[in-house]
Amino acid sequence: MNKADVQKRVLQNGEPLSLKLFQWDEKTKVFSSKVDSLIIDFSNINDCTFKTESCCTFTTGYSCTFTTGDGCTFQAKHRCTFTTGDACTFRIWSGCTFVTGSRCAFTAGDGCTFTTGDGCTFVTGSRCAFTAGDGCTFTTGSGCTFKTGYHCTFKTGYDCTFKTGYDCTFKTGSDCTFKTEYDCTFITGTVTINTPPIFFSGSRYGIGFLKPGWIKSGCIEKPVTWWQDNIIKCAKEHGYTPQQIKEYAMYINFIITWMKWLGLEKEN
Repeated sequence: MNKADVQKRVLQNGEPLSLKLFQWDEKTKVFSSKVDSLIIDFSNINDCTFKTESCCTFTTGYSCTFTTGDGCTFQAKHRCTFTTGDACTFRIWSGCTFVTGSRCAFTAGDGCTFTTGDGCTFVTGSRCAFTAGDGCTFTTGSGCTFKTGYHCTFKTGYDCTFKTGYDCTFKTGSDCTFKTEYDCTFITGTVTINTPPIFFSGSRYGIGFLKPGWIKSGCIEKPVTWWQDNIIKCAKEHGYTPQQIKEYAMYINFIITWMKWLGLEKEN
């Protein structure tokens, strides 16, 4: 595209942006402008770089890079990189990287990485990594990693890792790991507790609390009474060594003790 072609795709107040108010490098596909509130439509155009001011709206293809001010809105595809200010909104596909300010809202696919400020909202797929500030809200898939401040709310799938501040709320799947401060709430299965659900990685499979009266090891989900009666038989059938049988029997006993301590040993 030449500069005249780009001009047709960049609007200011409903009109094509003056050629004097932006730069376009055909060879590197870099667009830059010092004008706010642009509407930039690069639908299905890949591998572009945008350097703009605030309150711009972008629609692009794959593998684009954005450096912007505050209050921008993005709709893009895979493998994009964003460095922005505050209060931006993102509707993105997978494999993107974000470094943003506060009060941003993200709807993204799998495998994204976020480094943000406070008060952000995330709705994402699986295998994402978050480093965020305080007061954020997360609704994600499985296999995500979170490092956040306090007053955050999480609704996730399984096998996630959390390192957070205080007064957070977690509603998660199984096999998650928590390192938190005080006054946090954990919603797992049909019960709310004020301590992280117990879980051991184990030498063979992860094992831990699933819901009241139930323990999960690997893909096996059974009531406490079943584990008490069948742990040795089950372990032998799955080729566990004598040492591993002792290890997992210890885990079962420890988990049951923990469940009794919290009144969670009986099935709902």
